[in-house]
Amino acid sequence: MIGDVGSGKSTVVEKLTDEINRSSDSDFSFTLTSEPFWTYDRSMVISDTPGSNAVNDKLGHNISIAHALNLFPVWRIMVIVKAETRIDNVVEGIRKYAERLLDFPMDLVGALVTHMDMVTWSAEKFKTALVKELGIETVVFSGIHTPKEVLLEDMQKICVKGVRITIDDENFLKVFKINDNRLKILRCTNREVENFKKIKQG
Repeated sequence: MIGDVGSGKSTVVEKLTDEINRSSDSDFSFTLTSEPFWTYDRSMVISDTPGSNAVNDKLGHNISIAHALNLFPVWRIMVIVKAETRIDNVVEGIRKYAERLLDFPMDLVGALVTHMDMVTWSAEKFKTALVKELGIETVVFSGIHTPKEVLLEDMQKICVKGVRITIDDENFLKVFKINDNRLKILRCTNREVENFKKIKQG
């Protein structure tokens, strides 16, 4: 699974694996490393991963996600997105990850929309929009009242063939947009230059 902080990845893992205390209402990313778990019926392994857009230690979080994708053959890369009032915003949330995964087989990429109990639009309406915009036909939906048996069955239907993928030094920065430190580095450099000028003048 891959997605933003707070998109519901850990909640999905809890539901599919009977694990507890994975999810949180924390102000920042609660899941700090990737960890694989067997589903409650031991039919598949699902990896809980940190949010790719974390404010703190974004690089470390994304390295952890890369490890998860490299660990076993991947049956499906699920982009986890939170349902919002506007379908357009949810599709854009999927797009930003799907475009980074273009080097991998596109039939490997699917979407899992969480928090479906918070919106009024239907799963069918969303599927139509997703296919039209991104050509992604594989989508699963989950809400707080979705039974774990239904969610697992939906996941099993879309996981049909394992593929070995590799994320390494050549494609890491394409898959994971690590650009959050540029401004920080620039500011730090400017500060150091100013300090150097003061020392030179003084």
